[in-house]
Amino acid sequence: MNLTKRLSFTLLLVFLAANVFAQPLQVKINPRPHIDDPAILLAIERLQEDLNADLPNIDIFPEGLVRGLADAAVFANHGASQRAFGGYDFLNISIGTMLGIRMPAISELSNISEADDFMEEISSIPFGFNIQALNLEAGINASKFLPLDKLYLGARFGFTSISSDSAILSAFMSEDMPTFDFSTFQIGAIAKYQLLKGFDLPLIKWRGIIAGSGILYQRTSLGINYPLEDLDEGDVVFRNPAVTFDMVINTVTIPLEINTAIQLLIFNLSAGVGADLAFGNNNMDIGIGGQVWHDSEGTVADAALNAGGSKGPSLLNPKLMANLGFKFGPVFIDVPITYYFTGGMGVSLGFTIGAAF
Repeated sequence: MNLTKRLSFTLLLVFLAANVFAQPLQVKINPRPHIDDPAILLAIERLQEDLNADLPNIDIFPEGLVRGLADAAVFANHGASQRAFGGYDFLNISIGTMLGIRMPAISELSNISEADDFMEEISSIPFGFNIQALNLEAGINASKFLPLDKLYLGARFGFTSISSDSAILSAFMSEDMPTFDFSTFQIGAIAKYQLLKGFDLPLIKWRGIIAGSGILYQRTSLGINYPLEDLDEGDVVFRNPAVTFDMVINTVTIPLEINTAIQLLIFNLSAGVGADLAFGNNNMDIGIGGQVWHDSEGTVADAALNAGGSKGPSLLNPKLMANLGFKFGPVFIDVPITYYFTGGMGVSLGFTIGAAF
């Protein structure tokens, strides 16, 4: 097997090993039942040995990375949030985007840089990211039709769909490049209650103190197909090999938040504290496809890759929230930032535009 082919295959599997359960990670090439030629069986065995010899001796349980991706999906749940513009008279409608990132603590990064077994250490840290590209939230002052003063009810919907087959991306893709599909879907209900009513002064408006909660469902799906060059060992050729990576994250989040905001002229500043209670799981599966081929015998073996696993998000995710925004009449622009500080670090960053009436 030439060096270029071997390096491409090895780097891919090492990368995937850092994102799944792998104890240990191995490629299995199983001869077909009718193959009994000793020379072919020996070539198949050597091909398998060559593939696995290139892999590091990984015998790990990298739940940190798997959980980190699930956590990032939870952090990205808050697109189009209206937490900085509560206390409106009747209706609030907003659209926005949100990026969630899960990172390890500084001390964990330091340990990795000093570790003798780099792969084992990096596979155990919490890391992941997720994006909710388009979100819509609509809120209404429920006191207009319910006998509950200062109660606000809302609904949130969001989705993302990015594919290498799309008209834009396909123009930049070649046949030997990985193909992928990434999508997210979110739906949820929000309830807020104004604990302390705000007040207006000539240049300053205080929006009071508002407590909020709700229930948010989010699904993330990622599929990658990575084609590789043919691999050979004597007369046996691994034709059209491709590694497939499939990930599905399902989470249910219950946000618990208290926020306040102040508007000075057109500038709106908000701060808050809270926590996200998160439930669900991240399921990953990795496989390998292709034909193990012999010119006179045809397909002589089948390849398999034993990798995959499942892990849920962190249950309790305390957070600090801040927003910097601008309001021009009923229209507002807002940049929400949230810092999570459980078991490492997490950040969500978004952009929102909307109108409150």
